[in-house]
Amino acid sequence: MSKLRLLIQILTIAGLASCQENKSPYEIRNLYIETQNLPAGIKNAIEKSLENRRDTVYNYASTEGQKDSIIYKFNMAETLPESNLLDGTRKITVLLSNEKDSVGNPLYRVELYNSEKSEWKRVWNLGNTPFRSDTIVSDAHIEQVLLSSLDIRYWKGLP
Repeated sequence: MSKLRLLIQILTIAGLASCQENKSPYEIRNLYIETQNLPAGIKNAIEKSLENRRDTVYNYASTEGQKDSIIYKFNMAETLPESNLLDGTRKITVLLSNEKDSVGNPLYRVELYNSEKSEWKRVWNLGNTPFRSDTIVSDAHIEQVLLSSLDIRYWKGLP
């Protein structure tokens, strides 16, 4: 009977050790997208493109014990609670600026915020989204430019 108990203990320890080795090298983080003052068509296009979207970035700042890569899961900001935010929660805001460029195209801004003590602190600002065009651009082109600005692999403020 004691040999059976010893065998069970050895198998249990081996099972726990193998579970430790198979931990994922990825950390999953939520990234919330907030839209402000956007035309309905552009807002819907952004929401549709972000449905079930996940992007992976390599964590160059990782230290021993941290994950090698981070998977950012996109969510709309409407799902965030009004208070009691966790410190380090990240939010990207896409908003229509009150300004226009020289030919009348509306300007948009994209900003990154982190929560600290249940308040949003802006940590990075992409600035006005330039269309680099001397003609009036279509909503489809505006959508394309805004969606490319949400490619987090090029963001300074992450991971």
